[in-house]
Amino acid sequence: MKKTSGNTALPLLILLTVKVLTSQQLQWFSDVNGENSGHTVCAFLNLPAHPVTLARGISSDPGALPTLSIPDHTAITALSDRYRFGFSHLEWLMGLRKETLAALFPVLDVGTFGGFAQLYTPGTITNARDIDEHPSDPSYLEYQIGATYARGFFDNVVSAGCAVAFIESRIEEVTGRSVAGSINLRYAPVPLLATEIGVSSLGKPMMYSTDTPEPLPARIGWTITYKPVPSGHSLRRWFDPDIGIGVSKIADEPLTAGISTEIATGPYVRIRTGYEYTKGVSPSAHGISAGAGIRWESFTLDGAWRYLSPEFGPVWAVALTHEREELKKRTAEDYYVIAEKHYRKQRPALSRLNAKRALRLDPNMWKAHALLQRIKSDFLRSKRREIALIYTGNAQGNFTVPLEEGVPGGFARQAGVITALRSEFPFSVAIETGNMLTSDMQPLRSSFAGSYLEYIGYDAVGCGSGEFLFGLRKLSTIGNGNLRYICSNATTSPDAIIRHRIIEREGYRFFVASWLSPSLLPPKERERVLGLEQSDLLNKAKNCNLRILIIHASWEELRTLAPALAGFDICICGDIDQRFASPMKLGTCTVLSAGSSGKYVGNLIIRFDENRAVTGMENRLYALDSRISPDTAISRKISVFSKNAELSRTPAGVKKSAKGTFVFTSDRDGKKDIFLKVTDQFAEFPLTGSIVDTCDNPVLSFPAGQIACRAIDGSCRRLMTMKVDGSDKRYIADSLAVRDASFSPDGRWIYYAAAPCGDTVTDIYRVKTEGGPSFPLIAWPDATETAPVFSPDGSSMIFRSDQDGTFQLYLTNSEGELPLRITDETANYYVPAFSPDGAMIAYLSDAMNFGGRCDLWLFEREGGTHRRITQRSDVKEFCWCADGRTIVYSMGAVTDELAAVDILSYRFRKLVPGGREKKTWNERAPQTMLIGKEEYIVYVRDYPEEEDRQIYRIKTDGTGNTRIVKSPGSDWFTMRPTP
Repeated sequence: MKKTSGNTALPLLILLTVKVLTSQQLQWFSDVNGENSGHTVCAFLNLPAHPVTLARGISSDPGALPTLSIPDHTAITALSDRYRFGFSHLEWLMGLRKETLAALFPVLDVGTFGGFAQLYTPGTITNARDIDEHPSDPSYLEYQIGATYARGFFDNVVSAGCAVAFIESRIEEVTGRSVAGSINLRYAPVPLLATEIGVSSLGKPMMYSTDTPEPLPARIGWTITYKPVPSGHSLRRWFDPDIGIGVSKIADEPLTAGISTEIATGPYVRIRTGYEYTKGVSPSAHGISAGAGIRWESFTLDGAWRYLSPEFGPVWAVALTHEREELKKRTAEDYYVIAEKHYRKQRPALSRLNAKRALRLDPNMWKAHALLQRIKSDFLRSKRREIALIYTGNAQGNFTVPLEEGVPGGFARQAGVITALRSEFPFSVAIETGNMLTSDMQPLRSSFAGSYLEYIGYDAVGCGSGEFLFGLRKLSTIGNGNLRYICSNATTSPDAIIRHRIIEREGYRFFVASWLSPSLLPPKERERVLGLEQSDLLNKAKNCNLRILIIHASWEELRTLAPALAGFDICICGDIDQRFASPMKLGTCTVLSAGSSGKYVGNLIIRFDENRAVTGMENRLYALDSRISPDTAISRKISVFSKNAELSRTPAGVKKSAKGTFVFTSDRDGKKDIFLKVTDQFAEFPLTGSIVDTCDNPVLSFPAGQIACRAIDGSCRRLMTMKVDGSDKRYIADSLAVRDASFSPDGRWIYYAAAPCGDTVTDIYRVKTEGGPSFPLIAWPDATETAPVFSPDGSSMIFRSDQDGTFQLYLTNSEGELPLRITDETANYYVPAFSPDGAMIAYLSDAMNFGGRCDLWLFEREGGTHRRITQRSDVKEFCWCADGRTIVYSMGAVTDELAAVDILSYRFRKLVPGGREKKTWNERAPQTMLIGKEEYIVYVRDYPEEEDRQIYRIKTDGTGNTRIVKSPGSDWFTMRPTP
């Protein structure tokens, strides 16, 4: 069985019960005939406290009404799962009355606390006379006020409770006082069966005005309860009986035995009856009692009646109880949160207790195990007997966060992990194994690497094959020239190279050496390094607590070197791709590896004894994924480094390719600005900044190396151009109220639609990319011309115009000569786009539709035919995929979702997979983009309720859905309107 923190309480209660019983007059309980009558006072203590006890009988009542069953059935209150309150009234013989008020307050993981009060009064006594037969008006009152506590053990298989109460008895002018207690044990081995034993009204005898002590009416009882209908049976909802039998002995009264039952008929009604037999009294129907209860929502009304005898007549009782909502049981996660809270407040004992409770509910909760280990580690760390050996390496020049979702990496994250580990461990050693540099690394990258090493402040830096081929003498130029690389087997020793390092801290000495295998170098370079001189290195490591060797070799070679590693405690691999979540063993040497590409940070926790000898090690690898908070200082450095390194290599500022580079609009700084995203870099680069108040609708031309956008100039949105690095900003001289713009495929011209300020009737103009006058291209009177779009070869242009009353599509050449209308004026047509081979034009139209909704259509240029692709799908935007047969489009009546269609087979599929939750966003503005060697769809998630927009990308097969632009504001592409 599961252990609990309160296991010691049960035997203590049993011992206390035995002690109390031995202190009482045991002859009362051995005298089953009750012949020692007349010895006790405060008989009200053993009268029924509520209707359930009256209906079932004191002997066989199992405490079916726990609210009012205290203190006689305290153990059952441990099962209470909600706050309960109750009041009862009992009318006994000769007008005697007993009122009981009680409340229960369960506290999770602590137990159930209760409070109660009982008042016993004589009512109106008529024809009373004293000993001299004179009329009298007797005064009589007794009461008790008490508190209870109960708790369950072994998952409530056993429960125990106790109560203590103050008692006062007033008879005429005489007053007596005492303190009474009770102890109750309950055992339920199976859900259908329970047994209970209890002793109550235990206390010192009461002293009145006489010197004779008057004992309290102690009671002992034992009951067994059986429920014949299993808990999962469908019958139990409408018919749920239980049967109780029991015996009880009250002080100097005869032994009583009883049997009773309670039947729940549906959720609202309970019927009860019982029979009690008293030893020495002939059995008769006068021992039968009955009662019922009605429940409505949180209130229950109970009543009971019993006919004692023809001489005394009936007695009755009523009670009203109320219960609050069920207390929510704590989950393993709840206990863990509590344990974490106590841990943060430096309460290790309470933290340990709640962590163990979490593990009882979920033995596989790794973080609770980790918290217990942390508590243990904190003790060891405070004694300086646990240290952190932090190791990184084999980054191979990969400094920035990878684009692929779920792929770890990035030096900003690495710095965040190292900083966090150092703050967690009072004593730590950080080692960079090497291979941060490469032989062909650009000066800007190597400069950043040096700055990073100095920023982290590694205790030791190894020299890998990357640093060796970069140039040992050039290493002195890295950073501020203060870095020292360890290469124990180099034949030359320039200023930046040292043979080993001894780290002394907190009385410990750590020896660190680094060995580079000749097999990792080109043949002509191998003579510049020596073999592994084990004895020489170990001689230098004398009197050190830990001997560490950074080794650059393949795993196969490393295994052959196992004998030479004898004597070293730890070997850190700096040149293998495989990471070791669990350390390898080569002889007695522990072998570590954080893998390649800088995706992980390793932390070897080393524990020492009082003599500073190693007693144990625990290795952890931290994946540098999105859960890691990046170091802000390194993030800024990477942003500057990336922009300078990647955007300054051509006059246009970027490679002349659309691979993974795009422009977008963001309001992250409180206004609309234009940003450039290079997807294989860590950050986005602001291009407009504080130049103008608002910029939007950017378009990018790689052949031109320029960006065009709309910018506010006075009261109009004019056309602004700039280089892709944000320099050389200028307005197009004759542009006025610009609506949209595009570049010609060769990058020589900018085509835009504009109108005079305050007017919405736009014409199409063009201007040379390098500047100059604007030329009107399409300027039809009283008509709006917009959206010039070019075929991939630049020979054809399509635009739309409403000169015929509805928006039609016109096909022309780049000079705007002889426009040919290709659509029917009975409908509207929007946002045309050429296929990748230029043979087809996709567009949106409300033809054959209602309410302005649009479907996706195709125009085949060779045959001049139109065909409808979607049916009443309410399409908003779309883009062609590179295969020339797949179109991704945004559609939907309530929320817009991305879908893909094969225009040849008419196969449709939803592109962005949905989860269990309902989508609260629109998927808009899809654009195809080549990132690396794969085609992606970059799109905008629009959250209308939050007024937020975010940029995502997803592969054309529906995988790899990832947010790629992250900022505190909204980020979006141009969304072309469809009037």
